[in-house]
Amino acid sequence: MQLAIAHYHLDSGGVTQVIRNQLRALAACPAASRPERVVVLYGGRRGGWPAPQPDETPPFELELVPVAELEYSESASARPDAMADRLHQVLGDHGMKVDQTLIHFHNHSLGKNGSVPGALALLADRGYRLLLQVHDFIEDFRPANYRRLERSLGLRDPQAIARVQYPQNPSIHYATLTTRDSDLLLQAGVAAERVHLLPNPVVDFHKAPPRDEARARVAQRLGLKQGQRLLVYPVRGIRRKNLGEMLLHAALDGGQTMAALTLPPISPVELPSYDRWHGLSERLRLPCRFDIGGLGRLEYEDSLAASDALLTTSVAEGFGLVFLEAWLAGRPLTGRNLPEITGDFETLGMRFDLLDPDIKLPVDWLPIDEVREAIGELHEWVCRDYGFATDGAPLADERQAQLAAIGAEGTIDFAQLPTHWQADVVTRIRQEGASAIDRVLELNPTVAAGLKATAQSHRETIESNAAVVRQHYSPQSIGGKLCATYAAVQEAPAGPCAADQGVVDGAVILRHYLRADRLHPVRTEA
Repeated sequence: MQLAIAHYHLDSGGVTQVIRNQLRALAACPAASRPERVVVLYGGRRGGWPAPQPDETPPFELELVPVAELEYSESASARPDAMADRLHQVLGDHGMKVDQTLIHFHNHSLGKNGSVPGALALLADRGYRLLLQVHDFIEDFRPANYRRLERSLGLRDPQAIARVQYPQNPSIHYATLTTRDSDLLLQAGVAAERVHLLPNPVVDFHKAPPRDEARARVAQRLGLKQGQRLLVYPVRGIRRKNLGEMLLHAALDGGQTMAALTLPPISPVELPSYDRWHGLSERLRLPCRFDIGGLGRLEYEDSLAASDALLTTSVAEGFGLVFLEAWLAGRPLTGRNLPEITGDFETLGMRFDLLDPDIKLPVDWLPIDEVREAIGELHEWVCRDYGFATDGAPLADERQAQLAAIGAEGTIDFAQLPTHWQADVVTRIRQEGASAIDRVLELNPTVAAGLKATAQSHRETIESNAAVVRQHYSPQSIGGKLCATYAAVQEAPAGPCAADQGVVDGAVILRHYLRADRLHPVRTEA
């Protein structure tokens, strides 16, 4: 078997890291199972791809091949024929034979390049076998991506768009990161034999420096005071990472805890939100640090080793590596739980005692009717962008019930608030001090426990969770799943469909995601 892995870029980010880890996973497979050759196709950017290391030479031929047409595209007109021709040409030029080549494409349906989905369907018709790995769904409150895809395809009907987004052919299989996503594709109409659960591999930390040495370096760089705790949020600060909640954690410990974000966003779309939270932190003199890993300030391993705990406040993830990596770093994980993601991990025996699915705020701190109205207007705007009507029964009734439930129990989740109200809450806590802090922590005992957690106090959980991660998510374990998935795809009949394969019901996916009670305004606000 010859393998072509494809993505839009190899810049720093989750998918690039996954591709690197999948190559490690393939290298751990028996020779008879792994591919003979691998080419990695990408648009041209490769800022997140390291220089070759002598100790990481794979046991197969590996080549990185830039293909400019794969880059993100704002084109008003998709050209799937030209894209298919170009990819076929590149693969042929690099000795990849149609009947022996499996194309593993990451995030084909996310609207980053409107020519890609149609091109992949055409390549399947030519005889290639494909595995399309969905990391993130465009339907999950990504209206800007969806509008771009609409424009490039010249379509407005969600069902017609889904037919292009999710091509159906016996030789096209889908991989998902979670049971939630597999179930969703099955509900939408993808045949069960063509849906594979393929979690991300997680690589252990082998170069962690001694804690005391790392702590000294980090304290000097960040201005960490003697006895002050350090919560590290090891992500890039895009909107769905919910940075206001990081500020909230820092405010709730009255200066005893510093919260530190490792990296800033790259996309210009994400920068205004990041800059606003950074600015608010400085104005309130909160013990927060931003971009601690940028510009060579701190090594990632130093940040983890120096931390008391890791933090996650994200409101949406495709997989959520931090839910697994924290334990390998030997640190407790505190913050926001995403049960749709962590459910798979808990099934295997992992525990997340310091995570909660919300941070409750007293509803009397907010003009709740105005909040509901703002969320309703934002939800209506988002749905309209998707061409998804919410004014007909039963959706209208469901929507009204979801909006009415917000704050009905006397509290509201911080992440449900539009960001200007989030900023007001953080400011209030900072200004009022102990009385406001006590009220919030009384409502959120898990947050209070997380602000005091240490590696020593949670040693048993750390060791138990780390053992689960090493058993089920190591490159060796995932490598076996990856090779088995490739084998299943390779056994599929190739070429044009001999019979109707059905279509994916786009409304099923949209209805799953576009619920008013799933909306987190921070994700869509400019």
